[in-house]
Amino acid sequence: MNEFVQYKSEENYTVITIVNGKANAISHEVIEGINISLDKAEQENKVVILTGQEGIFSAGFDLKVMTKSPESAKELVTKGSHLSLRMLSFS
Repeated sequence: MNEFVQYKSEENYTVITIVNGKANAISHEVIEGINISLDKAEQENKVVILTGQEGIFSAGFDLKVMTKSPESAKELVTKGSHLSLRMLSFS
């Protein structure tokens, strides 16, 4: 977890919440926070609920990163793809 992702553990499950501003943009920091949270949930053998702060789940990739350079956009999309695969195959 980090300042962009919160982790709240309950008895049988955990809630991972994206808290990256009003649009919850997916940035490198958000991806890192989600991965750390998923690692912890795996260690605790918990079901995961992934959510965003009230009103919006996520507007998508962080446009500041996406428009910085083609390499920057490719790196973020690659990390996002790996995270998507991890979430889809999460035990």
